Amino acid sequence: MTLDCSTTQDRPQRTVEAAKELLTSMVDLIRTTRSVAHRQTDALGITGTPFGILRKLATGDARPSDLACSLQIAPSVVSRALVPLEKSGLVERRQDPDDARAWRLGLTVAGRNRLDERQDYINDRFAELLSGWDPADLEQLALMMRRLDASLIDGVDRLVRHVDGVDRLVRHVDGVDQLVPPSPLLPHHPRT
Repeated sequence: MTLDCSTTQDRPQRTVEAAKELLTSMVDLIRTTRSVAHRQTDALGITGTPFGILRKLATGDARPSDLACSLQIAPSVVSRALVPLEKSGLVERRQDPDDARAWRLGLTVAGRNRLDERQDYINDRFAELLSGWDPADLEQLALMMRRLDASLIDGVDRLVRHVDGVDRLVRHVDGVDQLVPPSPLLPHHPRT
């Protein structure tokens, strides 16, 4: 799958309008999801980054830097989230079999149980909320969301270039990639 980096003027207006509507819907969905998660913290227990870490570790042990990369967050965020997970006995450090100087993180039995309980609870609540939907529509939506996710992942490297220590947006004009001038409204964060 490739990403079309042409300018807005080069795309059919229907595509531009549909993309704008999709982006608006995604922003609304993200806000709703965050709001519900904040209101349900007591019932859900672990949320946000700690939950993401547990889900990633459910697939196998990982180094903190690998977790940061796969969750697309800063290593310091992973470090802060690990402290309560380790103290509560959900995650443990294990010697890295590939490097005696390094360590990996892994789920404990308690961590696996807590993750499974939480995931079951969320799945049940979500199914309840969507009980009025046709299962075929839900399956189609899930498929399309995975496709959208893959398109975004595939395309982001074509839209952003690391130049002089910062990430810069790129646009494709007349067959040539051009760096978008920095905007005072859009911060350009150096990579760490």
